[in-house]
Amino acid sequence: MILLDVDMPRINGFELLARLKADPVMRRVPVVMLSTSQDERDIDRTYDLGANAYVTKPVDLPQFLALVAELLKFWLKLAALPTRPEA
Repeated sequence: MILLDVDMPRINGFELLARLKADPVMRRVPVVMLSTSQDERDIDRTYDLGANAYVTKPVDLPQFLALVAELLKFWLKLAALPTRPEA
């Protein structure tokens, strides 16, 4: 699982997401976009680019860590994932 923030230095989350989903090896890796934004345009763009989820992140550190724990639990324990990258 890859956690991306919309606002990152050097390359924004949308650009990196597009690159990941264009790569034959990386496109099957689950990507969760995190942002403090609840802008519908950001959410739509995230899904249009192939993200698996868009999550509004809390600004409080303990709540953020709890959110990450829940995401890890879902993607690494509950979700059925592909066994190998698509060629």
